[in-house]
Amino acid sequence: MRAAHAALAAALLVSRTATAQPLGDAARPPVSVQPGACPLLDLGVFRRYLAVELQDLLLPARELRPDAMGVTMDCGPRAVSLRLDDPEASAALDRTVDMGGTPRASRPRLLALVVVEMAFTAWIARGPGRPSAVPATATTPRERPGASVPPAGASRWTHAPAEVQRPWRLGAVASLRVYGAEVAAGGGLRVGREMTTGVAWRLDALAERTTVGAAALVASAGTSVMLHTHVAGAGLWLGPGLRGGTVSADVGGALRPWGGFDLGMGAELALGRVRLALETEIGYGLPWAVTTPVQGVWAAAQLEIAVTW
Repeated sequence: MRAAHAALAAALLVSRTATAQPLGDAARPPVSVQPGACPLLDLGVFRRYLAVELQDLLLPARELRPDAMGVTMDCGPRAVSLRLDDPEASAALDRTVDMGGTPRASRPRLLALVVVEMAFTAWIARGPGRPSAVPATATTPRERPGASVPPAGASRWTHAPAEVQRPWRLGAVASLRVYGAEVAAGGGLRVGREMTTGVAWRLDALAERTTVGAAALVASAGTSVMLHTHVAGAGLWLGPGLRGGTVSADVGGALRPWGGFDLGMGAELALGRVRLALETEIGYGLPWAVTTPVQGVWAAAQLEIAVTW
């Protein structure tokens, strides 16, 4: 990672040296950076690094100008997607920076250098001495052929957010479940993915055999939507779900269906692409019929080892 930082810094130094003379102030418009929320890094430190690199070309936070280049951010679970819009260009610049292997203290400077590299790329594309076609006092963005002008008061950045890396995960689960006077142990598989920042879904299939009480095989499938957060390689989550399945007296016995809703909460530790998670689950089995095997409150504890990609 240090080598990557050094290479990026060297690229910026070359860009500055090469463009300091031929590019006039008109070809280097101000830059507005709108980061939004991002738990992957300290945004205050990130902005201080930007101020050092861009100096007076960095606009104050939340200030928008029609002649400025605009940078927006979308923060995923381990990557940040950046998009730079130039009112003089027909296409935007996009970058995705994977923060998974970067120490948290180094992330603000790394991201700031990427933003500066994007700004230099856009400035060079304008060409030496080329003035901006949008005056600083303009109140609407410059019209392009076939482009619609946003209504008054609307942001000029009307593009769809840059695609963010939202990794999948697949895990092996060991489970211990208590319902009524029965205790069942077993395991299964779980798959999941983040839907948007801070919200993820998952689906699992489990098979458990009772170790206390009448002999039975408990099979179930569950799905849930979880709110989660990650700080310094550790994660916490909480969310509701549905679970249902069957209970049989033995592998070849008659199947008795059951099902209900649950609330899960847990914590995990990230070790590269490996996740080690511990979860508790509290649920309520609906009394569909007198013979429904799982009725009322149940509780479960689960240990998961998962990989992400």
